[in-house]
Amino acid sequence: MKKTIKYFLNKRKLFIGVSLGITLLFTLVNVSNRVYYYEMPTGKTPFDMPFGFLYVFGVIFSSFIPVMEFKFKTNKIMVDQAYSLPVKREKYYLAKYVVGLIETLLPLVVCGSVSLLYVMCSKHIYNLWYVLPYLLMLLLITAGVYSIFVFFFIKGNTVFDGIVNMFFISCFLMALASAIDTYVNVSKVLRTA
Repeated sequence: MKKTIKYFLNKRKLFIGVSLGITLLFTLVNVSNRVYYYEMPTGKTPFDMPFGFLYVFGVIFSSFIPVMEFKFKTNKIMVDQAYSLPVKREKYYLAKYVVGLIETLLPLVVCGSVSLLYVMCSKHIYNLWYVLPYLLMLLLITAGVYSIFVFFFIKGNTVFDGIVNMFFISCFLMALASAIDTYVNVSKVLRTA
């Protein structure tokens, strides 16, 4: 299993490097030359933390990488080649899943760390103790969305079917979240807890 994961990671190191480079470039552009608070007559007021863009990266990677990693399943020749390897199907799929999860989460971890270090080295008035739970929740949510998308993508017979499945499950999850937000006032529950 470790050899299979290592093999797939070796195969995907160019993609990992390019995606990491692009996300790091966007991160540096987002956090550099930025003032994190503004002066008011009553005192300093903070701007929003520069971590919101990480959710965008999480959504893009958790939507795009399942298609890239599991599109082999929709091509008969690639499936025959994959199943002819001396690796069980379960281990093969699990290795592809783990490699895709690494490809999804690694840029978020690196960009979140760079953003945090940049904010810590600049003048700010934030309480940075809340950044760690924020980043951990971001990683958990991204891993959950990635896992759901992988499950529903591999249920399709073609790439188009898989993408349609991913689209419908994302619509269902958004409708569910909206219904929960509508019928349960989450902010009121959190304030009273």
